[in-house]
Order: sequence, then C-alpha cells, then structure tokens
Amino acid sequence: MKHDPKIYLIDIDGTLTKEVCFTPEECLSATPNLSVIKWVRNKFESDFIIIYTARRKALYDATMQWLEINGVPFHAYKDQKTPGVIVDLDAINELK
Repeated sequence: MKHDPKIYLIDIDGTLTKEVCFTPEECLSATPNLSVIKWVRNKFESDFIIIYTARRKALYDATMQWLEINGVPFHAYKDQKTPGVIVDLDAINELK
C-alpha cells in the first residue's frame, strides 16, 4: 500500500555528522553518522528529503562534497526554515 510522501528536513551537524562544523576543512573531515544516513537512504525513494542546515554560505561547496562522498541522497537543500518533519538529535527517537 502506497502512502502519501512525507517531507523530511534533515539537519547536518550532529545528525548526519557526529560533529559540528565551522570551517570547510571540518566539513570535509566530519565523521558520518551511518545509522542516520542509512535511514535517509531508506526514505529517499518514498519520501521527500530536504537537507536543512544553518551552515553559512561559505560552507556550501564543502557541504555538497561531503554529502556526495558519504552517499547522502536528497531532493533539495535549504538553509532557511521550511515546514515539515525536522530530523535532528531531539527527534531522532521518532525514526526508530
């Protein structure tokens, strides 16, 4: 049975990564949170994934590179608030 797609806003720092990053070098070397990345991959085909971050524009290129290297699929990238289900450390238990 098909379901209506949900929109998930996925935070990066401390959610997709285990650290908080403030420089391009930190972004590129951040440790991936493999359990969250696996969850995102599982949701990607049936739902709409938006990477939701407060990272500055200067970190955009390093962020995109890190997402690609770590195989994080997404449909859109936002650095502004958008309605949807926000997945961050406070909401992570909902994923289980």
